[in-house]
Amino acid sequence: MTSVPPPPLSAESDRRWAIAAHASGVLSVIGPLVVWLLQRDRGTASVREAKEALNVQLTVLIVCAGLAAAGVILDVLLIGWIARSLMGLVQLAGVVIAIVGAVTCARTGAVRYPFALRLIR
Repeated sequence: MTSVPPPPLSAESDRRWAIAAHASGVLSVIGPLVVWLLQRDRGTASVREAKEALNVQLTVLIVCAGLAAAGVILDVLLIGWIARSLMGLVQLAGVVIAIVGAVTCARTGAVRYPFALRLIR
């Protein structure tokens, strides 16, 4: 038994999913990953933007993990609170980036974050 491929998205639906990929970044990597997995065979803009949103949220996650590790190490010197404070700011920046990305995607149709690691291509 062969499976039938899903129908392609309409241009408007593809655009909405692209915006949702960025907006779902407020949930960290989970939202963009779900959008990418759901739409990877159906739309072009939604897949492109989901990968971009996923890459930027993965970058935020990696930076936070590094700051958490630095906080543990710096606890020996009793200044680990600095790294944990920075980690909170990076997490907040991740939420702001997701919202700005969704608004930019709604206006222009595409977002490119210059600082994101390109882990998903």
